[in-house]
Amino acid sequence: MFLRILFILIAFITSINFVKAEEYLLTVTPVSKFSTSNKNVYEGDEIFFKVEKDTKIIKKDAIISGIITSYEENGIYGKNAKIIISNFKTQDNRKISGSIYLTGGEHKVFQEFLEVDNTFNALILLFGFCVRGSEINLEPDNDSLEFFTEG
Repeated sequence: MFLRILFILIAFITSINFVKAEEYLLTVTPVSKFSTSNKNVYEGDEIFFKVEKDTKIIKKDAIISGIITSYEENGIYGKNAKIIISNFKTQDNRKISGSIYLTGGEHKVFQEFLEVDNTFNALILLFGFCVRGSEINLEPDNDSLEFFTEG
């Protein structure tokens, strides 16, 4: 009896097909200019992208949309803007998994000035609140974004 149960269990386990989803790298560019300097950017906003390269799941020049699921605007002390875009879908409402994380650039001049070892660093840090963090700016056909999706 024990051997029958063991045989059935082994047959059951070996008959299960483990399916691994394939991952595809999607390269997209925004359809129109996007910037967080526009004070009308909110979580839930829809952004449209054009696919730049063919994949097995979507063709080049197809338009997809993504939703801003997280947004932090830039602020004082060099706090850069941050955005997460996900919930992608095609124009025929086919869902595409994956996320894009964007953050504003760095203020190189301010950072290089702070790296200089001098007695004024404390004063600079004290008045660092005057330095505002960077915005996120995306230009069509100029900025390419990549993310992985399952197919």
